[in-house]
Amino acid sequence: MDENDKNIMEELDAIKECGFNLYTLLKDFKMSETEIQSLMSGDIECFTDNVEKRFEIFYKIHLLYEIIEHGDEVVTDMVEKVIFLYGISYETIAKLSKVEVKEVKKLLNKQNGNVSVENKYAISATALLLYSLLQ
Repeated sequence: MDENDKNIMEELDAIKECGFNLYTLLKDFKMSETEIQSLMSGDIECFTDNVEKRFEIFYKIHLLYEIIEHGDEVVTDMVEKVIFLYGISYETIAKLSKVEVKEVKKLLNKQNGNVSVENKYAISATALLLYSLLQ
């Protein structure tokens, strides 16, 4: 097992500790029960023949781990990408999130402590939806 594989297994353990239903997560990739059991038990060699599938699974595990470890930063990054990469305005995000524009700007100015949890959730959900639609 190389260093990247060890990192993925550590990330997978952290995700499990947070109570994520990994069966549901991994079923997204149309994995068999055997593959899911193998991955859950630490055997990642079952994916060596399908590099694309391995990358997709490990990427999703890594993203979840990043959200767990750096939640506010991930939300801010996602909102920034939607605004700056795709040209979506603050006003559009605010309107779709049903929050005031100043809340979106506070979130982007790293004033996360000044944004209510409800507004942060609404903004991040909107940004995630837009990001997935625009990709």
